[in-house]
Amino acid sequence: MTAIRKYLLQDGAITKEEAYGDSELIRLFYTKITNESMSGGETLVDYLTRFWDWNGDYVRSRREQKKSIGLKHVSSCLTHIKLHIAPFFKDMLLCDVTAKSLAEFMKSIPRRDDDPKNGYSRRSINGMMKVIKVALKQAVRLEIIPKNPADKIELLSDDTQERGILTPAELERLFQIEWYDERGKIAAILGASSGMRLGEIITLQIENLDFERNIIHVLYSYASKKKRI
Repeated sequence: MTAIRKYLLQDGAITKEEAYGDSELIRLFYTKITNESMSGGETLVDYLTRFWDWNGDYVRSRREQKKSIGLKHVSSCLTHIKLHIAPFFKDMLLCDVTAKSLAEFMKSIPRRDDDPKNGYSRRSINGMMKVIKVALKQAVRLEIIPKNPADKIELLSDDTQERGILTPAELERLFQIEWYDERGKIAAILGASSGMRLGEIITLQIENLDFERNIIHVLYSYASKKKRI
């Protein structure tokens, strides 16, 4: 590193008065000798924002390969970046991210267990970490960074409560009350009697109903403003 620092000083890329970390010196040296910006010189926030862009390389390739990824999920990832990840990491370079900094970020998020009013569920915190984990895993695969510091971060145990199932008596009481939207009541009855999901009910069309054999043909499901088989 001494030789690199001396080279950069002679070239005028750095000054003796300023302090530079090894990763920053390597980035500057790479840029000087190749005349190209080193990928690892990108900030973590910029990389994550580019990675989770709906029209970015990763998301577009997922769609082209017919792998599950929805607009709602991508939008949620970008929201996590804006509200939680960016304020913590600020201008930290992608190449400077460590397991320690990721652990500190995870620890900084208030828990619902400790602060029921302002805290986040463990499932939500895991979602924030997955935004980073998935992106860094791809960065290693593309040789943007040499190793993935997020591999050392363990997710929290899930605190999602198991959803219950209404009893026949509860269903009967539910459908006896007055509904403000008759369409909602019909959809609820259809879901309770057939097991169809809401997305499947939304896309149901009259031609999907076989009245002679009492069969419903489920062909589509609604998700993230897109119909897909």
